[in-house]
Parts: sequence; C-alpha cells; structure tokens
Amino acid sequence: MRPPFVLLVNPDDSPYPYESPPLGLFALGSALEANGQAVEYFDERFDSLERFGALLRKAPLAVGFSVLGGRQLASALELSAAAKELSPRSAIVWGGVFPSRLPRQVLAGSAADFVVCGEGEEVLGELCRALASGGDYAGIKGLAWRSGAEVHVNPRGAPPPLEALPFPYSGRAAAYLDLYRRLGPLALGWEASRGCPSSCGFCYSPAFHGPARIKSAAKIKEEAAALARLGPARIDAVDDLLAGGSRERISAVCSALKGAGAAWSANLRIDLAEPGLLAELEEAGCRELYFGLESDSDAELERLGKGFRSGEAAAGLAALGSSGRLRKIFSVIAGLPGEKNTASARRLACALAAAHPGAEVQVQSFVPLPETPLYAGAVAAGLVPPSGLKEWARLDHFNSPLPWLADPLEASKAYLSSFFAFRWRTRYLSGMVERAGAWPLKTLGLWRMKSGFFGLYAEGLLLRAAFAAAEARSRLRFLAWERPGGKLNLKNLLPLVLAAGACAGALLRAWGPSSSASLFGKAAQGSFLLAGLPYEGITYEMPLFGLLLSAVFSLGLSPLAVTALLQPALCWLTYAAGRLAGGWLGGTGALAALALYENSGAEYDLEQAFYGFFLLLALTLLLDERRRSSAASAVMSGLSVGISMLARVPLFLFPLFYPLVRALALKEYSRSTLLRAALFLAAAYALLLPWGFLNLSAKGEFSIVNKDSASDNVITGALGSVYSLEGDSRALAGLAPGEDAIRFFFRTVLERPADYAAGLARRLWQIFLFQPLLFGAFLAVLFLNRDRTLLPAFSLPVYFVMVHAAFSVEARYFYPMAYIMLPLVLGALAGALLNGRQPPAPAGRALPVIFLAALAAALVSAALAAAYPARAAAVRDQVSELSRFPEDRALQQRRCGLLLKRWGYPAYISCLERYALATDDADAECSISALRLGAPRSAALPQSHEGPLRCLAARSLRGLELGEAAFAEENFRLAREYYTAHRTMLRGEPYARDKELGARLRAQTQRFWTDYMVPAFELWPPERRQALLAAAGKHFSLPPGFVLPQPQAYRVRQGNAAAAKDLSDEAVEEIKAGNKSGAAGGIEAALLADPSSAEALMTLCFLQSSGGRPLEAAEACGLAFCSVYTAPARHKPALQALAAEAALQRYAQLRAAGEVRTSRAFLRDSAAALPPGWPGSARLRSELGAAGRAPAGPAGNPCAGLDYSSAQ
Repeated sequence: MRPPFVLLVNPDDSPYPYESPPLGLFALGSALEANGQAVEYFDERFDSLERFGALLRKAPLAVGFSVLGGRQLASALELSAAAKELSPRSAIVWGGVFPSRLPRQVLAGSAADFVVCGEGEEVLGELCRALASGGDYAGIKGLAWRSGAEVHVNPRGAPPPLEALPFPYSGRAAAYLDLYRRLGPLALGWEASRGCPSSCGFCYSPAFHGPARIKSAAKIKEEAAALARLGPARIDAVDDLLAGGSRERISAVCSALKGAGAAWSANLRIDLAEPGLLAELEEAGCRELYFGLESDSDAELERLGKGFRSGEAAAGLAALGSSGRLRKIFSVIAGLPGEKNTASARRLACALAAAHPGAEVQVQSFVPLPETPLYAGAVAAGLVPPSGLKEWARLDHFNSPLPWLADPLEASKAYLSSFFAFRWRTRYLSGMVERAGAWPLKTLGLWRMKSGFFGLYAEGLLLRAAFAAAEARSRLRFLAWERPGGKLNLKNLLPLVLAAGACAGALLRAWGPSSSASLFGKAAQGSFLLAGLPYEGITYEMPLFGLLLSAVFSLGLSPLAVTALLQPALCWLTYAAGRLAGGWLGGTGALAALALYENSGAEYDLEQAFYGFFLLLALTLLLDERRRSSAASAVMSGLSVGISMLARVPLFLFPLFYPLVRALALKEYSRSTLLRAALFLAAAYALLLPWGFLNLSAKGEFSIVNKDSASDNVITGALGSVYSLEGDSRALAGLAPGEDAIRFFFRTVLERPADYAAGLARRLWQIFLFQPLLFGAFLAVLFLNRDRTLLPAFSLPVYFVMVHAAFSVEARYFYPMAYIMLPLVLGALAGALLNGRQPPAPAGRALPVIFLAALAAALVSAALAAAYPARAAAVRDQVSELSRFPEDRALQQRRCGLLLKRWGYPAYISCLERYALATDDADAECSISALRLGAPRSAALPQSHEGPLRCLAARSLRGLELGEAAFAEENFRLAREYYTAHRTMLRGEPYARDKELGARLRAQTQRFWTDYMVPAFELWPPERRQALLAAAGKHFSLPPGFVLPQPQAYRVRQGNAAAAKDLSDEAVEEIKAGNKSGAAGGIEAALLADPSSAEALMTLCFLQSSGGRPLEAAEACGLAFCSVYTAPARHKPALQALAAEAALQRYAQLRAAGEVRTSRAFLRDSAAALPPGWPGSARLRSELGAAGRAPAGPAGNPCAGLDYSSAQ
C-alpha cells in the first residue's frame, strides 16, 4: 500500500500575471521528502482542477496551502473547502505570510485545521509525523490548531538552520517543473539568505523570518550549480542578501551565479550601488536590479527604517546611469500614515522615470499589514481592519483605502496610473496588441502622475472589470471542475443535451428526397473495389468514402444511417477536443457552438461531414499528444492523419509540416522529439503504401495520392481563378493530351508570380467570407493565444486553409472547418479564461475505441487496394461477374455499357430497361421514358447531379423523332442552359479574372455533345440514329464535323456467324492442347462476332464447367440450346443434336449446383418442346423418366428467363 502523501497547493492569485514556480512551496516539499515524507504539488494557476480532485481522491495525509494574502485568499478559501469536502479525513493546513499574522482569523473563517506560523519546514514536518502517529499538537512550536470550537496558538520556535535545508527543486519538484517549462522560458526563484538586515516599517519580513541568516559560501555555490543543471532562462534572487549584506557576501553570490549560465535578478540597496559593484554584478550575469527607494525625504526614510539617506540614494542613482545592460526597477511608496496626498511619491516617480528611461518605476500604495511597525500607527490614524478573510482578500495595492488621505483611494489610483505610465513596455505588456492598446492609457497615466488629478477615474472601471472577470473565471473554473464521484447533475447532463441537439439538427438537415440520389455516383469506385472488378477509374478518388457508400447501398440502407452513426462520433470528438484544449468548459462550449451550427439550416454535406470526422479525430489525437508526448501518441496521431488521407488528400504534406511547427512552438529539439517526429511521419504515410502500389498497377506510376481528381483545381488555380470549375480545365489552359497538371502549375506560377500571389490573396479573402464568424473567431484566438502548447494543434486548420488556397476552391471544401475550429476556439478561450495555460484534461475512454474503429476501416481499405490488381486480373468474364450484383447501380451501369460496346443496341437497351426497374434509378427511368414517349410530355426531372441533363437530351431527340420540333427545341434549350449553369462554369466569378475564365468556359460546347448528347443518341437503335442526327442538324446547332461513333459490335457483326464458328473451332483445338486461357479468348472473340453462336456457347459451357462454375455453365448451355431451338434457320441435324446435348448439360450443371427443382423443370420443358424427330430428343425424354417426378404443372417455354447478355 502506498504511504500517505502530503499535497502542497499554490492557490491562484489572479489577475496577477506571475508565472514563476512557487519557491516557498517547493522548499517545504523538499524538506518533507528529505525526512521520508512523500509529497505531491498542485499549482492552481496552471494545473487542472481535475488533477487536484484526483489527488484528493487518494486521501492525502495533509493538504497544505501556501497563502501570501490579497487575492490569493479567495482561491485558498475555495480550494480548502473543496479539499475538506472531497477528502474529509485529510488535514487542511495553511501557511505563509498572511496566515502567520492572523492564525486565529484563518482557523475561524476557513476550512483550515492547522496554521503553520513563520517558516514551515520543521513545523510542517513535525505536524505530519503527529498526524501519521496520532500524536499531540501542543508541543509543536509555531503551530496554530483548532480543537472543536477552541483555537490554540503555540509559541514560535527558532527558524530552521539554512545549512540543513535541502535544495528546494529536488525530488518531486524537479519533475513538476515540466509544467512551467511548457509555459515558456523557465524562471526560478532562489534565496541565499532569509530575513533582512533592514527593518522597514511596512514589511512583513522581520515578523515572519526573524533576524537575517545567510547561507555559507559553499552552500551558495552548491545550490547555484544545482540551479544551472535545471537549465533556467532566468534566476530571481528573491531574498534580501544584496539589499543589506556585506560586499564579501555579495561577491560570493556573484561568483556562484556566474557559472549558472542564466541571467539573474536581485534586490539591492541603493546606497550600495557604486560602479565597481555594478560592474561585478553585470559580469556575473545579473540583468535586473530592484531598488526600494520609497521616498526622497530623509524624515520619511528614517521613519520607514530604510537605513540610508537621500544623499546616499542620489549617489547610487548617479552610478546607475552608466550601468550598461542592467535593467532597473524602482519602488516608491505612496499614502503613508501622516500624508494627505500622493504628491511626494508622484514627484519622485516622475523624476526617476525621466532620469532613467526604460526603467520600471513602481508607485506602491501603502497596504497596512498586521505585525508591522507602521500597522499600529495606521489603526490610530483611522484604519478599520477587515473583519473577515473575504474582506482581507480584497485588500491589495489596487484596493487599499487609506482614511488619512483626502481621497482614501488616491494611493491605489496612483499605483494603477503608474503602472500605465511607467510599466507599459515591460514584461506585463509584451505583445504588439497589448502595447498598441496600452498607449492611450500610458498617455493618460503620465498626465495623472504629473498633474495629480485623479477625478473622473475611468481607469478604475477597467480595474473593476478585470477583477470581476477574475472572480467570474474562478466561479467558472469551479463550475467546470469535473469532480470525482460522477453525480448526475446539470453539469453532467449539459454535454449530452447539447450533443443530442447537434445530432438532431444534422439529421434534419440530412433528411431529403435527394439525399441518396446525389451520392450513388460517389459509390461507384467503392463498388468496383469491393467486387474486385476491372475499372479504369479505380484510383480517381481516395477510397474510404466510396467504400462506405457502396457497403451502405449494398445493405439496402439509406445514407441517413451513416449520418445517424457519424454524428454522435463527431459530437463526442468535438467535446473531447474542446476538453483537451480547455477542460469541461472548453468541451461544453465547443458542443454548444456545434449545436448552433448544426441547427443553422445550412445544407448538409455527408461527404464533407465524413471527412470532417477524420480531421477531427486527427485533431483530437494531436491534442492528446500534447498531453502525453509519448511514442505511442505520436504513432496514433500519425495514423489518424494517414487515415484522413484515405478519405481525402489535403493533409498530404501535413506530416512534414506538423513536427516542424511543434518543435519551433515548444522549443523541443531533443533526440526523443526527433524520434516522435519520425514515428509520426512513418505512421502517417504507412497506410497509403497499398494505394501507391495500386496506382502503379493501374497507371504505371507509384503515387500515394489521387492526382487526377485535383487536376482541375490545380490548373484553374494556376490560371488565377478563385473558384473551382465544372468543365474542361485542360482545354481552358490549352494543355496537350497527357501534359502533367502539376508541371503546368509550377511553370505558370514561376512565369507570373505576382499574378499568382494576387490570386492567392483573393482566394484567402473569399475563403474568409465562406464562414466569416468562424474564421474571424479562429484568427482572433490564434493571434491572441498565449498558450504555445496549443500552437501545434492550431497548425492543422491553418495548414488546411493554406493548402486549399494554393489552388481554386469552393465553399464545401471548408465544411469540415467547423468541426476542427470550434473545439480549438472554444477550448483555447476556456483555457485562457479558467486557468491561463492549464495542462489538458484527459480525452476520455471512447477515444481509443473511435480510433480503432477508424483504423479498422482504413486497414480494410488498404487491404482491398493491395488485393485489387490480382483480383481484377483474375476476372475473365466481366459481364457475368457484374451480373452477380443486380442491386448495385454502378456495377449494373457498367454492365450495360459493356453490352453496348460488345453486343450492340438490343442487349444494351434491354439491360438498361431492366436496370431502371431493378434499381429505381430515376435518372435512367427518365431517359428510358423519353425514348417511349408517344406524345410530347414534360414530366418532373430527377433530382440527381446529372439526371436532368441526360433526360432533357433524350427528350429533345424523341421530339425530333415524333416531328414535334417545338418540343424538341425547348428541351434542347433547357439542356444547354442546364449544362451552362451546372456543367461548364466557375462556381463563382467575384473578380475580373474569374469573369474572363468563366466566359471562355461557357464557350466550350464539345463536352455537351460528347458527354450528354451522344449517350442520348445511343438510346436509339443504330439504324434510326442517322435520321435523328440529320434532324438534329436542322433544329440544333451541331458542332462542326460532329459524327456519331459507331459501336464496335455493330461494326463487327453483320454476317459473322461463320467467323464465330471458326473461332469456336479454334478454341476447341486450344482446349485439346491444354490451353484453356487461350480458348477463353477465342470464345470471347467468337461471341463478339455472333452472340448467339451455338458452337461458341457450347464451348463456353464446357470451359465454365471444367472451371468449377456450374451455374455459369448451365446458363451458357441453356443459351446454346435456345440459339438453335428459337431460330428455324438453324434447325439442321448437327445443330439440333448439339442443342439436345446442351439441354442435357444444362440439366446436369443445374443439379451439380444444387438447383434440383430448377433442373427438373428445365428438363421437362425442353423434352416437351422438342418434336419426336428432333435428334437427341428421345434421350432427353429417357433422362426425364430416370430423373423421377418432375415439378407439377404444364410444361413451359424452356428459354424463358435466359439472356444472351449473361454469356458475355
């Protein structure tokens, strides 16, 4: 069992922008660890409350809070109460400057059980031992504790010897420093002494630390070396050694820190500032010195106990004028008891700022602190001390009412105005935006400091707004805290309600009569890939979406089923990504924004939502890698990027771009970083290798992306178009056949770089206008974001937009941006609002499940791509194979096309009619119905992408055939208008260059005829087409030299029965020679010459039977029988005998396939059909008798249901 640990907590002191690790807390922790006590740390400024809750769930022995005072008190009160609620058996301990002064108030007004007064290393150690053993607390010096309603305050003991204390950043603290390294350059506090030689009347140090104690030179050197090993960018010497130590001690510190390799800062008494010492400090690496001047009045300096006079201060200030690289910070105090206004402090501050340009001048408002020499005088002058901890929490430099001033808040106003006047260029306002925004305040602040006018103090509104925002942020943080226990409440239910709203909105948008019709064409590639059938466009698109659609349609499902499964996953990933970026509030905010988006009424795009899912999965895993930074997370995020490229390829270069951004943003250049980058890169491209080999097999070129589908965008982007086109981009650019689009792009860009740059700028602006609210919010958050750990994730949408802007675009390309930008925007805002730069919360258990599901789909896709070349090459009989998928539109359209090319019109039109009936394809049905029109009729057009155009073209030709010229011309006009509006245009023409390209596109007519009118002509029998063409020439504007292509089957077939027999005989010889593959080629040629050749069909029957395909063999034998039986011209003895043998073989093959009932029915029908004198008929009847009882009912037509096209 793990021994009990102590949880040490640094409460948030918002809105103060301090980022340094808490030195005092780490000093306590290292002392506890040195005595065998395990510790954990929690810094509320940057750590997550979820981690705080998880640590409390482990029931620590004690929870210690380091409380300085001021605004930090409010956070300490809330965290203490939460700790007591979540871990009631843990002791709540407060320590630090404020509790040490008022232990009774702390114990009476907070959840604290104990207060450690003064330095706590020994006191806290003794308390922990007493807690573990159940010992007595009365003997622990420096401890205040509560027993029931009674409060005990033990007397303090001597402070611990500094030589015995361990290095504060040792043990668990060294690992916890990684939290601060993620925030930026690491700045570490350090002390060479405790206590101060001076006794300033306003300072807490004498009461808290006691007399000054200084570490030995050896100890100082040892700790400076330890600091150097931690690699800080800056070291802050927080003690007062330089403020009052001897020159020898100061030199020892300089010597030790000189070897630390980091810039450092310190406090120095102004009377010690002389050129020799300043030079020594600068040579040792000191870059910043803090001087507590407070006043230029000798009387005030003496009352304050500063230990120097104004003349000595003046000499020191003069020496600082030549101090080179040393940055100076001066402190002046305003509002001391006895003063009536802040005039003297303001005068001194202005003089210091004028004499030392670039120095930071701080006008500190006097804050009366208990147990300080000036406190009693402040009370005597009318100060009413706060009555409770919440009142003390509001008391700081910004809000310190001093009743002896004419305006009690003038000192606080001077503090804020001096901040604007003298500190606007310092670390607090480092960004360009902050500096530009602070300039008016700087001007106003300088005027107030010089004039002393603090009326109409509008700056106070900004201050109150900042404090109100800080308080709201604290409330939101606790609201967003996912506490252990999993209680079902509004906070738990809110993400579910928002997700349900988003899903419902998406489903309503996806619902519609055309939701399926527009997607059938996108399933074609997936159908061929799944079936393993040859297809020249197999690599035109990346495979995932087509495979999904093909599988959905094959199962008889609607695309709405995909939406119903996809949308909950999108909602969960949106929440997970937002949560990784900004905790519960970030995830819930992202879901709320997504719910608004999904219910906005915009058109739903399933393809882009599907792609958005993979982009969002990649983003979520990239954010998760930010949290884990492991090899496994690098592989998972790389694989997710690779999976997305199997859907669409815009992230093709992102695996190279992302590691570079990550290294620069996080300043990570280690070997482990390089290893993670290599793993990410390898994982991203690994899944694309099978696709590359498929391209190599299909096109003779190894390519892991689909270049062809993007060529239109590449070409038009080079030409300067903003939007993508529908039309012939190659003709628009004047490219020769086979000329590479990518080469054309780079050649054009290099020839006219300025034109391309202008086009790029126009595209970026149009992209912004697609979704201005979304993109505007994203740019604002990206620009203002201060969490560098989020920058690598932000690079994903930035890259996505830029890679699309390189070429022509359309609005739908950016549909997925809502899914990946909303979590980043809301997550970053929530992270900044709640915790500044908090570490990410865990994504949740569903992330690996979703990732594995996506990976499984990608692996199936990759496996199909790898197997496709061999599967397609093994197909010998495409038409027969295509017949196995009667419900698949793409495959059946392919089958009809093959029949047209090989067998001619009758087989084609018969196939098309059966296809239209079997699949409910409105496009085909509309075209077929146009062919059958008996009178002009303009029925409703189909709703698919190209269906209206094809139907109008067919109607125009039918009108010509019917002699209805007006009807024909009207439909032809509508077809041309539809083509111009939808099939040869730019999707937008916002600029002159686009209008020019659009006009050139609209002048293209060749594709209208080749892609739409020619297929319409093919609906008619070949012998009727020339008459239609002549009529079209009279009523339509035919392109010059337009002719109809003559089908190959129509050219080959005319009196080729004898050729078919010869080819079949040659095939038989090949079979005898053992060359079945050669025989198959001969049979294919024979059937191309004469599809009804009995000899060829019988030979095909034998080939299929010997190949173990009894159903296909039965079909071929049946066709051989029918080719003779149904054609009286072939009733010759030899062919009649072949027909009888074919009938017997069909019967045998059907039985072999298990179709016993069908086989007997055919045997009955064929035996009854053949007359008694038919050669071989007696054998048929004999076989029928031996077969047993035939199916009941009269004999039918043995050739019913047989289709010559199936043999092909």
